[in-house]
Parts: sequence; C-alpha cells; structure tokens
Amino acid sequence: MTLVGLKKILEEIDINAQISQPFPHILFIGSRGSGKTTLANYITAKVKGRAVVLNATTVTFQQLQSIILSLKKNQIIFIDEIHRLHPKIEELLYHPMESGEMYISGFKFKVPPFTLIGATTRPDLITKPLTSRFKLQIYVPRYSLKQLARIVRNQFPQYSLSDCIQIAHSTAVPREALNLGFRLKQLSKSVVEGLTFLGYRDGLNRQERDYLGCVKTDTRSLASLSAQLLIPEPSVTELEERLIQLGLVDVGGRGRRITALGLARLNSYED
Repeated sequence: MTLVGLKKILEEIDINAQISQPFPHILFIGSRGSGKTTLANYITAKVKGRAVVLNATTVTFQQLQSIILSLKKNQIIFIDEIHRLHPKIEELLYHPMESGEMYISGFKFKVPPFTLIGATTRPDLITKPLTSRFKLQIYVPRYSLKQLARIVRNQFPQYSLSDCIQIAHSTAVPREALNLGFRLKQLSKSVVEGLTFLGYRDGLNRQERDYLGCVKTDTRSLASLSAQLLIPEPSVTELEERLIQLGLVDVGGRGRRITALGLARLNSYED
C-alpha cells in the first residue's frame, strides 16, 4: 500500500528513527485498512530491524513471554488489534516496556531495549497502564477523495483519473479502495459497469443502502439492525462507520437514525 496522505506521520517517524535507539514504543490508532500495518512495516524498514508480528486475538501468555525473553537488541514486536489483549497477557508488557525487566516467579530477567508497535481501532478499550507506556500515540487521519484516488491510480495505472475517483467515492480507506480496484480489474468491465454489477450506486454498496432503508422511518437499536440485516452486531458497527463519516446516519443514546442528508440520498435511489 502506498503511503499517500501520511506525510506528517512519516516525517515524525523519520525524526524519531534518527534520534532514538531503539525506536520509541508507538501506538497507531485508525480505522481498519487505513494503513497502520503499513506504517509499522515502514518503521521496521527505516530502522533496518526485524519484527515479530502478533495478533492480540491469538497470542498466548506463554508465547509472548517466550518472545520477550528471546528478544535481540532493538528488535520490534508488532501487535495488531492490541486492544483485544487479555489483561493477564497485557500485564506482561508493562515492566519490559518501562524498565527493560521481566519478573517470573520472583526472579528478575533483563530485557534488551526493544520497540513495541501497537495497532488498534478501539483505543478506548486499551487500559491506561498500557496506553501510558506508548511514548508515541499517532492517529491515522481520514483520507480525502483525492488521496484515495491517488492510491488507486498508483496501484492501477490503467485506470483513468475519473475511474479512480469513482472507486474512491465508493470506499473510505486505502485497503477497501485497492480491493475494489482489484475486483473491478478482474471483471474486465468498465469501472462504471463494474460498480453497477457489484451493486454500487452513487458510492454506496447494497448493504449500506439496506442499512439506510432500515433507519428511514424510525430510530433503531443495534440489536434490531443486526436482526434485520442478518449480520452480527460488530459487523453493523463496522458497516455504519462510513455512513456516519458521510453524515448519512446519527448514532445517539436512543439508537441509530437517518439524517436529512441520508434521507435525501436514499430517496434519490428510490426515484
């Protein structure tokens, strides 16, 4: 994935790579597919290091303990979805991150200097003791239509600028844009024909339009939307993230409701 739109983040990374050894512990916060893993790879390449890549949903206590004890100087640990670490596993990181020590059964072990890179979509679910140990906490910003179009154009130079804008208009983050570009390329249709074939209308896919239809006449709860759309509640919250960003849906204490902009958008499909 190209690093379009991340100039200031790259500049800060470059500065820290020059003046800090090891690279400071860093937490990347952003939507799925926004480039957090790509930024972690950029740091690894910048410091000419080697990274141990873990996912918080699958790593075990014994596995992480073993990895920390076998670290080489200035090595990198990258933990994706770090907000999903089990509390007991998370506690393993506290002393190594802060003091370079690890305690096991009353014995103290020295841990060489290392870098922990965390990636999360839910910083609110990370405990304060862990959050405070990241010297750098960086939010990956939302991408503009122009930036997403550039990313698509870099990956698929055969598309015209107009085609790339159409693809960008239908997505929110680089990964989605590149995946949609790939699907359209595989179909061997024009981009306009391909988007129609895949169920897109004016930048929204079929499921997004179904969501708007569900909240058209009344405020709906997460549970009721899950039941009507036949998808789990976490998938509903992922689906509505872009609709909220576009100003088509509001989420409040009473539930989800369509905005005036969303209603106008939905009515234009039904005309």
